[in-house]
Amino acid sequence: LTFRSWMPLQTLPVTALSTAFEYLSTAPGKIGPRMLIAGDGSGRILKLFDSADTDDNGTTISSWVETGWLTLESWEVLRHISLYAKTEGTSITIKVYLDGSETEAGSRTFTRVDNLSNSLFAVDWQNANFQGRAFKLRIEWEKPTTIYGVSLEVHTQRMWGPA
Repeated sequence: LTFRSWMPLQTLPVTALSTAFEYLSTAPGKIGPRMLIAGDGSGRILKLFDSADTDDNGTTISSWVETGWLTLESWEVLRHISLYAKTEGTSITIKVYLDGSETEAGSRTFTRVDNLSNSLFAVDWQNANFQGRAFKLRIEWEKPTTIYGVSLEVHTQRMWGPA
């Protein structure tokens, strides 16, 4: 399936998607690059993309990951977001969605992340101050990137005045 370019829509009768590591005799533990694989109803395993592909026939591939809704019991303030990652790209964007809305409540693009592909880094969004009962994050990037995790600092919203 690797043609180094996006092809027209194809129907693949797969029953499962997973990732696996390629065998690489020269690597520590003989574990090579991660690959995306699919299983079909006939017991076949299909390798969907070549692990060496980092672009679409010369065009950068934009990627993103989105969390599910993080639902809280009361009104909270999302004050601080830390992203732990490494990238070969030049930026990573975090978008925040609130209370079931598909409209973006705010975003921050971190641009001082280039030349960090050999080391782990953390970028911080301090004083984000999003208020709500449910939060969803979308993280977007280009070029090979590894997202290790996201840390959120959430505080209870104080209500002043008569109950």
